[in-house]
Amino acid sequence: MIPAMVDIAKDVLDLAPRALFFNYGNPMGTVCRAVRKATGANMVGLCHGVMYAAGRLAGVLGAVTKCFSYTAMGMNHCTWFTDVRVDGRDAMPDLIKIADKRLGNTVLTGKAGAKFKEDESAEAGAGPDPFCWRLLKLFGAFPAPNDNHVTEFFPALFPNGSYYGKKLGMDVFSFEKTIAYGDKIYDETRADALADKPLDKNYFELIRGEHEQVFDIIDSIRSEAGRVYSANLPNCGQIPNLPRDVVVEAPAVADGAGLRPIIQKPLPAGIAGTLASRLMWQETIVEAALEGSRSKFIQALVLDGAVNSVEMAASLADELLAAHARFLPQFALTKNRGVMKNAVKEIDTGH
Repeated sequence: MIPAMVDIAKDVLDLAPRALFFNYGNPMGTVCRAVRKATGANMVGLCHGVMYAAGRLAGVLGAVTKCFSYTAMGMNHCTWFTDVRVDGRDAMPDLIKIADKRLGNTVLTGKAGAKFKEDESAEAGAGPDPFCWRLLKLFGAFPAPNDNHVTEFFPALFPNGSYYGKKLGMDVFSFEKTIAYGDKIYDETRADALADKPLDKNYFELIRGEHEQVFDIIDSIRSEAGRVYSANLPNCGQIPNLPRDVVVEAPAVADGAGLRPIIQKPLPAGIAGTLASRLMWQETIVEAALEGSRSKFIQALVLDGAVNSVEMAASLADELLAAHARFLPQFALTKNRGVMKNAVKEIDTGH
């Protein structure tokens, strides 16, 4: 995806050098960072995870949305609600009490991962997410959006993919079911678009569409309304104790100047620690993709923590690069340059 996105950004910049880019694609931070680094494009990453998690937390607190406020920051798919308020009152102690109750409910834990559909997390109280609630108790902040994503950041805590008696990606948060669900939505939407009859006047309300709020953001920029949204942008100090320039998810204001990050308090050291290594993992992926570096790709797999040896990382890297070779020509080029370099060296030395 990264090479294709870079090429698209370059083409658009030739026509509109001041263009504002919006990215929905995953891996969110990696794509945004790579495109910005390679082209300088002003790319913003948008995800509905924080908005949905906020709706879920408001629901379990019994709060209406207009009375519920929060601060959430981190990196996409591991963004921490560090402050939660209902009518201006600190509601974090209430959430911790809810965590105690939920984690003590063995029936609830046994249902962990029973629902895989992402949009169900928008329903009040939907999804047990025992791991997120456990992290709330440990760190005093709630990680968003839910267990199916947050577990990805802590592979060492789920050896061999074991998750409350189930297997991640297989019988819980199934890759196949998630893809099938996405295909189903695409087919239904395509059928609606090509149908002879006009769309229902309430169509967009019925499907809860436009999850990432890009139209609202564009309106806020054009009208200089100054509304605040969760956005993935380079860290220029909005999270002071995380590395500069890496792409972080945090509140940003949309006004006539575009989307501008809002400076926050430093994250607690424990939470910053969970993110710092992941952000450097992200940076290694970006370098591997832009340079076509097999070595850095293997480094990234080791940093990820899901493999148990360098040999496994190397084998996995080679299998993945071979399977996706037609989409990753830069790796073939660097491999060929390496072969040529070695051949020249052998000729020079007479071997």
